[in-house]
Amino acid sequence: MRLSCHYRKIVRCRLWLVPGLAILLLITLATGLSAQPPIAPEEVARAWLKLVDGGQSANSWEQTGSPFKARSSEQAWQTMLNYIRRSVGPVESRKIASVQFSNSLLGAPDGEYALVRFNSAFVHKSSTLETLSLGSENNHWVVIGYFIK
Repeated sequence: MRLSCHYRKIVRCRLWLVPGLAILLLITLATGLSAQPPIAPEEVARAWLKLVDGGQSANSWEQTGSPFKARSSEQAWQTMLNYIRRSVGPVESRKIASVQFSNSLLGAPDGEYALVRFNSAFVHKSSTLETLSLGSENNHWVVIGYFIK
């Protein structure tokens, strides 16, 4: 039985189309999974500050990155945080001032970093600048530094 020329073209197209679509689907899935953007650094900073504001020093330390933990033990962080919060009091307001991205940070190896700054007001200190340094670890932003002035 002889197939018509038109039918043979359809069969060839379908034979090529199925593997082609399968490969395209695999490429799309693979790049889509690895290229999903992490949570924005300012969201991570706000969530971390919520722990700090709530007096959850152990949880806030646990959620920091390895550079933070290398510089400060959990006990030292709790002591320092209690001292800072006693002197400034509870937070009254906090507004994002800026977010800056960089591939380098003083004293750290090259990588992905973000500096998130907040204009904050506390009960005993009405005008402060809180700065959080964040680094990318395992494709997630983590706090690696906290400064208040």
